[in-house]
Amino acid sequence: ALAHTPHDAVFDVALSSSYPRDRIVFALVRGCVFRSEDGGASWQRLIQGLDHKHTLFSLDVADEGRTLFLASLGDGVYRSTDGGDSWSKVNHGLETLNVDGGLIARGAPDVVLASGATGGLFLTRNGGGSWGRLDGPVGKGTGRGLLPHSDDGLLGGGQDGGLQPPEGPGATWRTLRPAGGGGG
Repeated sequence: ALAHTPHDAVFDVALSSSYPRDRIVFALVRGCVFRSEDGGASWQRLIQGLDHKHTLFSLDVADEGRTLFLASLGDGVYRSTDGGDSWSKVNHGLETLNVDGGLIARGAPDVVLASGATGGLFLTRNGGGSWGRLDGPVGKGTGRGLLPHSDDGLLGGGQDGGLQPPEGPGATWRTLRPAGGGGG
């Protein structure tokens, strides 16, 4: 059944930060997580700790491929600290288990932003140990518009097209405008 993996129905792809050296790449294919340690020439299916009851939707990687966060539509967020060999759910304080996106802050693998599939943006600063809601002008589908920013910050797309950097759970967002005063 997986004879065509991973070149069909690919949901997401994430590279190790040291990809040119270690050639590690991860892929979400047909609801399964795969890892390649040879630039995609061969693939290993990663299953330990994943219950496969709900759609795995997005994946992000840090620490040269060691720390990964996986968003799912129904199981919330999974975390791996061993390169995907094992996974655990990290949903304490997360208001929804329907998560359609997530992003690890560059240089800070314990700082993660996750977006609810029907709205809401959530932040953890302790690797998923606890989550808090970020208040502000963000809406459905924000997860696909997340970007790393600085060593421990993240940027998310807002409803008006601007970018708002979250300061922490419960903090307000500040709209950033392009140079020249354009509207987004």
